[in-house]
Amino acid sequence: EILHKKRFGADFDDRPLPPKVVCLVGFHTQADPLSLKRKILSLCGYSADELARLPPHQPAVAALPNWAQGPGMGKPRVLLIDPPRTVFGVLD
Repeated sequence: EILHKKRFGADFDDRPLPPKVVCLVGFHTQADPLSLKRKILSLCGYSADELARLPPHQPAVAALPNWAQGPGMGKPRVLLIDPPRTVFGVLD
């Protein structure tokens, strides 16, 4: 557990682990990463108003629900990113 926390940047205090980063890349024109990001965030507890105000291509952080957490991990967070469809935007 100490090695696991050290690897993710948390020392021995009770700080939460940093968020896991998930990049939703739309590889073709029919893909809609923004809708997928909004669906994931709704499952994480975001309200419909918050989801409607969520702009595209902006990172969003959410705490994972209980059913998505690993054992003994506290309250893990996830950072969702939906980059623009350009190649350079995805690489940034």
